Amino acid sequence: MDCQVFDQIRLNAVADRSQLYKDFDSGPFFGANRVASKVSRGMIDSFWHQGTL
Repeated sequence: MDCQVFDQIRLNAVADRSQLYKDFDSGPFFGANRVASKVSRGMIDSFWHQGTL
């Protein structure tokens, strides 16, 4: 992966950490972007909550 990807993640964390965690859970982090993925809303909400503590 290109270092620019991680630089952008760091910038997003500084700009709006709460939104960063919302974006992670809807992307490849939980595999939620896969067709057969079954990530529960509870798991996504739990991840967001832990990340924003």
